[in-house]
Formats: sequence, C-alpha cells, structure tokens
Amino acid sequence: LEEAVARTGYHDGIPLPAVVRECMDFVEERGINAEGIYRISGIKTKMDELVKMYNREETPELSKYEPHTVAGVLKAYLRELPDHIFTQQLSGKFEDVAAGHTKQGKVKGFRELLAKLPECNRCLVSWLVLHFDQIIRHEQHSKMTIQNISIVLSPTLHISHRVLNVFFCYCKDIFDGVQRQKLVKPMRWPDWDTTPNFPSESSEVIDEIRRQEFLLNRLHSQLQAGCKDRRKDERLWEVQRILTQLKRLSETTAAASEAPPTGDEDVPDQLEEQVEEDAEEYDPDVIQLLLEQEREALVEQEELLIMQQELRNRIESEHEEVDRLKGILADLENQNQHLESTSIATDSDGSNDEAEIEELCRIRDELLRANRDVERKNEALNLSIHDEREAVVEARVRLRCMMYKHQQAILEDSSP
Repeated sequence: LEEAVARTGYHDGIPLPAVVRECMDFVEERGINAEGIYRISGIKTKMDELVKMYNREETPELSKYEPHTVAGVLKAYLRELPDHIFTQQLSGKFEDVAAGHTKQGKVKGFRELLAKLPECNRCLVSWLVLHFDQIIRHEQHSKMTIQNISIVLSPTLHISHRVLNVFFCYCKDIFDGVQRQKLVKPMRWPDWDTTPNFPSESSEVIDEIRRQEFLLNRLHSQLQAGCKDRRKDERLWEVQRILTQLKRLSETTAAASEAPPTGDEDVPDQLEEQVEEDAEEYDPDVIQLLLEQEREALVEQEELLIMQQELRNRIESEHEEVDRLKGILADLENQNQHLESTSIATDSDGSNDEAEIEELCRIRDELLRANRDVERKNEALNLSIHDEREAVVEARVRLRCMMYKHQQAILEDSSP
C-alpha cells in the first residue's frame, strides 16, 4: 500500500493510491444510486482493461465506463492487497473489541486501534468506511443496506460482519473529524490540434501549476530510474507543454495586477495597445514557434537521458572489468608468494625455482604496465566519445525536429 501511494498518490498529499480515489469519486458521482453497486459484477473485459491501465500507472477516463465496472475494479484492488488492511498485528484486536464492549467501549477501542495503524492503512480504512456509508444512505435506490455491504466487503477485506457493522453503525463517532476531499486531477492537453480551457483566475493558475509540477517531477524520477515507457515520454511532453502555457498566463496576470492605475482619458489608448499586445502574444505563428522551441528542448532532454543511461551501463561494465583484473592480480600475487615459500623450503633445484619466480614477476610487471596503458587510452577515448556524443545529440535533435516539421506540413497539405 505504501509503495502504491508513493508511485501514484496525488499532489494534495492524501496517502491513498490513485485507483482508490478515482474509483470512489466516480462511484459517488455516477453510481451512488445504481442498484446493486459493488454487488453486481461489471463487464470483465472492461475491468481487465482498466486494471491494465492502472498497472501501467496511467490515468484512465472513467466516464467511458459504467459504474458497476469501476466499482468492480476498486473491489478487485482491495481484494488483492498483499497485507491485511488492519495489519496482522491488529486485525484480531478489532475482533475482540467488537465482540465484548458497549457502544462507548467499541467506539473508544476502535479509535485507539485506528491510531496505531500506519498512516496509509488508517486513511484507507476511514475513507472506505465513509464512502460505503454514503452508499448505505442511498439504499432506497441502490438496495445496498448495511447487511448487503457487509456481505460484499467481508470476503474482500477479510473482515468479519461484526467488525463491519460496528464501523457502519457508529461511523460518525469513530471517524469524527475525518474530512474527505474530492480529487482535482491535473488538466490534460493530449491533442496538439485542440487547445484546452486554461484557468483564468490567478489562484487557479497557481494551483494548476502546482499540480503539473508535482506530476512532472514524478515522471522525471521514473524516467531517470530507467523506466522505459513511450506513454510516460508522451505524458512528459504534454505536462511540459501545459506548464509553459500556464507560466505565461501567470506572468501575464501578475503583470496586469501590478500595473499602476491611469487616468480615464488614457483608458481607450491603453485598451487598444493591450488588445494589440494580446493579439501578438497569441498569434498562431508565435505560438507555433514557441511550441517548436519547446519540442526541441524536450527532444534534447530525452536524448541526454538516453545517453545518461548508456553511460551508467558502461560505468558498471568498467567496474566489473576492474574487479576481474584485480582478481587476476591477486591470483598472481598468491602464486608468487607460494613459489617464494616453496623455494625457501626446498634445497634442490633452487636455480630453476628462482628463474620461474623471476619469470612470473616479469609477467606481472608487464600486466601492470599494460593495465596502466589501457587506463590512459580509456580515459582519452572516453573524452573523445563524450565530444562525439554531444555532436550526435545535437544532430539527432535537429533531425527529429525536421521530421516533426515535415509530418506537420504533410498533415496541413492533406487537410481540406
């Protein structure tokens, strides 16, 4: 659970995996009144499709799926958690408290046990119970009573009906003060041909920049860790494109707010100048030029990341080769010591032993000199390779940018 939160948790710091938050929000928005929600199975092929997307750490468009399918994905995720949601140490204690206390004792005992859970587990339990409490409140439409919800959740979470009934009956008392907040996803711009609706208010722009920068840092970390995924590369370009436009909007808004007030007689002229500046700022040619510059920078960044990974692999292989040579030298040293001890212990054929020892020492010295020569040549070769790679990266960037321009020109010529 902690790993899922670290890899897919959102910018607002809520320690829950993306699949949990997205599915819960969607069910409450689209399926709160759906009859048999979480009890009636969704379409298996669609569920498998969503599971694969979440396993690739993508953000699927849940609006394309019906509520029972999304609910089935959440239920499957909870079923496949590797550890008990209460942890193995505390799961039995929840059963004990639910069996032998009054209402006040159960509420107090559950609150104390929840406080001992890891943060991710405690958050998941509280949000799940509050989510299913919302389902129960709409039981006149969904037909999902406490008993029906318990029948669904008990085998999924490996929690007894008695413990679940305590949670649902005393939900407000146990989770007093727990506030859930609706997820606000980072905006998307997957299609170059259509521009999304960017926020207009300064505070909204700043919030969106924060969301996009959080996502950008995560994508950079994953790519630098060696995650080869074309979809992540495409998403990285998309986030960079959005951030570029958002920061321009932020600068424009800040400049407008800091402009000093003027007299009424100057207002028409200033408005006209502002309109001309805005027209120039959003001129299609200017935007296209900026997008091309951004694309060139991203291509260069991608090539440098590839070169970085190749250099890391070469360094590892060089370390392995150095270790191998050190092992050979150690073996020669051991043989040399063994022959020296043997020559001292034996009186006959002393001249032959000394000659053999001298020959081995000569071989060792030659190997050491050869190793030093190889190291010097390797250093010079690495410097030369580095210069050549920089030139190759620059050439690749120019070539790919030319290809993009050529493809775009073909699309424009083919369009009616």
